[in-house]
Amino acid sequence: GDGQELRGYGSVDRVNGNINYGVAGARLFFVFDDYISTGFSASTVGFLGGEIRVYIATGADASRNLLDFDSETNFAWIEGLTEWVGMTGHDNNGLAPGSTTLDSNGNLTGASISFSGSGLLDIDTTSGFGDPAVAAFLDANTLPDNAIPALIGGFADVAFTSSGNNFVLNQNDVCTGVSGEWCIQGTANLRGKTVPVPEPGSIALLGATMVGMGFVARKHLRAKK
Repeated sequence: GDGQELRGYGSVDRVNGNINYGVAGARLFFVFDDYISTGFSASTVGFLGGEIRVYIATGADASRNLLDFDSETNFAWIEGLTEWVGMTGHDNNGLAPGSTTLDSNGNLTGASISFSGSGLLDIDTTSGFGDPAVAAFLDANTLPDNAIPALIGGFADVAFTSSGNNFVLNQNDVCTGVSGEWCIQGTANLRGKTVPVPEPGSIALLGATMVGMGFVARKHLRAKK
């Protein structure tokens, strides 16, 4: 339905095919939230807003298997790691009223949920979240949105595509589908260019490619500010 929140978490399997990010044994984890559903039907749904926060883990933390813990525990654990970079949803149609930042289609009702989706993101350079050097490196502003007239909404930094279903889930979660709450898992790929500045010492990164995202969709659980 409309007005529900898509929120989730996961680990980054590869950055440009590399599992290391400039620090030996380091690994990236992420959470996302504040994607609010709109225009829901049995086969399509859009989302407004959205935020993705990426964290970096080193040492024993880098080897954590998220499927050993329930989702709420994983959310809290990831958000206790070192901040790396943040991203916010970029309107697919620029500044048009009600423009979505993420659009999905598939089988969105019944016992079997499956979907594919795509959206745009901006690197967060204003909130103070993460490493400023990482944000500066990824803040390339090279992806035009679909605004008419062209470019009224500016350029995004990252494009992403995703897919998933509710077939194989975290066995530590209880996902019954009651009260509008559903759990799903899937993968996503994030792509973006970089700016010609010295590479941050904490990463070995030539793009913003993230593959192997697992996530969970839940009904809006918090009061919005």
